[in-house]
Formats: sequence, structure tokens, C-alpha cells
Amino acid sequence: FLEDLNEPVYKIDKMLTQLMNVDKLRKNTKAVYLGDFLDIDDEIRFNELFDEISKNLNVPAIKGFPASHGAKKLTIPYGLSIKNE
Repeated sequence: FLEDLNEPVYKIDKMLTQLMNVDKLRKNTKAVYLGDFLDIDDEIRFNELFDEISKNLNVPAIKGFPASHGAKKLTIPYGLSIKNE
């Protein structure tokens, strides 16, 4: 899950390039969920960047998940066990 606020796309690209160089991360990533990236400077390049990452990792990517600094937020249960009765 990734989200950010007021970050230029070239910096997001740089950070993600560093993450993509971690072999263990690449091998274990099953999907990419993107929260809100508010106030970015180049929406077209931003969308291209995440399309490239999804294709490179060969995993699904979901964009615009409302869990970040925006007014609407959804909670992402992480590590929660759910018992179905």
C-alpha cells in the first residue's frame, strides 16, 4: 500500500525505483494498492509510473483507494484474523 501528499512525481519515481531494486520485495509482492496521492505535479506521468510497476511486477494494481490524507478514509485491517461463524 502506497500513498503520499505534495510529492513531485520524479521523487515518487526515485523512491519506487529504490524499492524495485530489493529482490525480496519484488519476489513477494502480490498486489499494489495505491491510496490518494494528493497534489501531485504530473498526473499523466504518475499513472504511467504505476502502470509500469504493475507490469514489471506482473501483479494487479488498484489506484485511488481512499486511505490517506484526504477527507474520506477507509480503514485497512492489516494482520487481522477474522473468524467466520
